[in-house]
Amino acid sequence: MSNFKKLHRIYIEGNDAENIYKLNSLNIAGCDELWSISIQYTDIETVTIKDLPAFMEATVSYNDIRKLTVENCSELLFLDCQDNKLPELHIKKCDKFWRIFANNNYMRTLIIDESPLEEVEAADNQLMWLDLSKVVFEKDRLNDAQAPIKVNNQTPAVQAVKISPTETGLLVHERFDVSRVLNLRAKGIAQTPRETTVDGIRYFVFYDNGPDTPNLVGSDCFYEYDTKWPYPWIEGNSKDNNLPVTLNVTSWTKHPAWIKLTTTDAIRGEYGKPAPEAPTVSRSQDYDGKLTWKSSNENVVKVNADTGELTVIGAGTAIITISGAETDYRIAPTSISYTVIIDKASPTFSFEEAVVEAVLGETVPENKLSIGQYDGTVQWTSSDATIAEVSTEGVVTTKALGEVTITATGSETSNCNEARSASYTLKVVETAGIKAIDLATPHSLGENGQLTMDNYYDLQGRHINGNSTRKGVYIVGKKKVVIK
Repeated sequence: MSNFKKLHRIYIEGNDAENIYKLNSLNIAGCDELWSISIQYTDIETVTIKDLPAFMEATVSYNDIRKLTVENCSELLFLDCQDNKLPELHIKKCDKFWRIFANNNYMRTLIIDESPLEEVEAADNQLMWLDLSKVVFEKDRLNDAQAPIKVNNQTPAVQAVKISPTETGLLVHERFDVSRVLNLRAKGIAQTPRETTVDGIRYFVFYDNGPDTPNLVGSDCFYEYDTKWPYPWIEGNSKDNNLPVTLNVTSWTKHPAWIKLTTTDAIRGEYGKPAPEAPTVSRSQDYDGKLTWKSSNENVVKVNADTGELTVIGAGTAIITISGAETDYRIAPTSISYTVIIDKASPTFSFEEAVVEAVLGETVPENKLSIGQYDGTVQWTSSDATIAEVSTEGVVTTKALGEVTITATGSETSNCNEARSASYTLKVVETAGIKAIDLATPHSLGENGQLTMDNYYDLQGRHINGNSTRKGVYIVGKKKVVIK
């Protein structure tokens, strides 16, 4: 409503029995001449009264207000916000503010900044923190019989939190001061007031037997203490400015736990190689619950459920989820996850030997093929099937003398890109051994098609000198022959 610069007064009132006005929120910041507002018997939940230089009074009682902002209203004198559902209230920068009625809310915290405050009524709430440290009370009120501060009958309904085997506590306001807690009694048994911090959360520890917490819940579970306030004019003081407070433990829970990853970025690996390093899991304070790992796609990555160790199965994407179990003193943490991407391998084929020599008609010596990460079927080809054939399993059979190229290739698969092929040269030669030869026959040649005298011997093992009238032997296939 900031555009209504000349607006002087706002009046909204519903039916007492039916609350017929259904409003979500009202923001009257910036109405420079507005001086009064009255809202009663509505379902409105949020009201903002801010930056109003002429504003003097507000009555916003008997509603369902859950959030009320009052700030920077230099002329504000009076606020009535009784019978709402306010959990807290902080009056800021209202220099002339002097009276507030805030009875019968759910209020745990009431803070009023610098002002000449004369009267505070905040009875029948759940106050655990009252801060009037910046208030300057009028001196002529100090001797009045009626106390200017009425905050009696504070009965906070609290939720007990199991922290450890020996500690149960409740969440406290950030300004809560345990040193002001006096005469703490748990079911009539004296306790020593103290506080503890877990994962940065402050707890007021009021009972030291965590496993018995369920027995502390119910209509008869009251825990009492006196709050020592530095304000002497509080109605209901027992003595020495101590205001009795009764805690009603209505329910109990456990301290929340969390688990986190060192990184949430996806990790990458390659099929056929060691799995990538998984991110480390950290835990919240004192959380020792069992962690369990699970893969969304075990055709890509399997994960050890107890340790989180990864095993690559195939190319693709998988999500690894880590869950934590609930413990006696911690709520199960929210599950976390990370993504694993396994890329296809790019294998390269290679043969152990570049050249292999085989004797015609005999078994071809093995030439080992390395296929790397390739997981498909190898295709085999021969450059000349009339000299040597190769089967689908890579078995070579010689057919005639000569040279051929044997090649192995690999097609693309779900886990591998097309493999880089490999080849070797196969030389098919004559049968090795010795045989009689007539040197007068000019077509008896060596393995290179040339007559090689070093391969010819007489029957007594002596090199033949070329005399064509003599008989001899021819050494075939570079075999060593002993003639005796």
